[in-house]
Amino acid sequence: MHSSCCSHAHTPRPRHAGPRQGAAVHPPYPVYAAVRAGRVWACALAQLHAYPACSYSSEVGNASTVLGFIGTPWTLAAYSVEGAADKHCHKTKLLMNQQPAVLHALLAHLAENLGVYACHQIECGAQVVQLFDSWAHHLSPGQFAEFSLPYAERVMAIVRAKHPNVPLIFHANGSAGKERLMRGCSADVKGLDWATDMRDARAIFGDKAVLQGNVDPQVLFGPEAAIKAAVAECVAGAGQRHILNVGHGVAQGTPEEAVGLFCELARASRYDAPVAAR
Repeated sequence: MHSSCCSHAHTPRPRHAGPRQGAAVHPPYPVYAAVRAGRVWACALAQLHAYPACSYSSEVGNASTVLGFIGTPWTLAAYSVEGAADKHCHKTKLLMNQQPAVLHALLAHLAENLGVYACHQIECGAQVVQLFDSWAHHLSPGQFAEFSLPYAERVMAIVRAKHPNVPLIFHANGSAGKERLMRGCSADVKGLDWATDMRDARAIFGDKAVLQGNVDPQVLFGPEAAIKAAVAECVAGAGQRHILNVGHGVAQGTPEEAVGLFCELARASRYDAPVAAR
């Protein structure tokens, strides 16, 4: 890990930007000056050695699996450069198109640090780690292949070098149209967003791949029959070796009863035979 980091006064800090805006980083990361000066964002990761590894798994026991969670280098870089969610990802795309070497330098640095952070989560008791590419929908397939996937692979390589038996999930929000690229991803589980047809995905990835395929989170605001139908459709399309989930998160205001029903349906789902892809 790099020992240098931004000064305290200029280190961007994530904060909650409101119910509809997602996370925010204020002030936005001064990426041009920092990368040119060789002084890149080390966040709080440089401080991890100061915190003893706690054990979340000992608190949970065998009741549940402890899932670690990190953003991917691309997503964290985009949040940092934009400062908050932006539908055009304008500042980051400007950097991508005008000074790609600067963006690549930031992504490479974040990948190294996120690998350390993911290992720290495992040492705190995480039994599985999910890499979440929340901003993959801003990328074309070609951009995804250049600016996202290689750096996610670097994170996973760092984790596997230290914790080879911990399963890794790579989830891309905006995976539709990128399935063939994701087929070559080394993650143990490929997470696909709710806009992906699971029958088509199974045909692309094959019967041996473990897929995490999802239901539109807004369905949980509907009646019980609609929730049951959406789950049944997703499960039937995915076939065996499938993890059922809800989009890229449960939306604020979702009725707790609907979440409970979804969990019950997930546990009751049975995969008797692989489904034939159409």
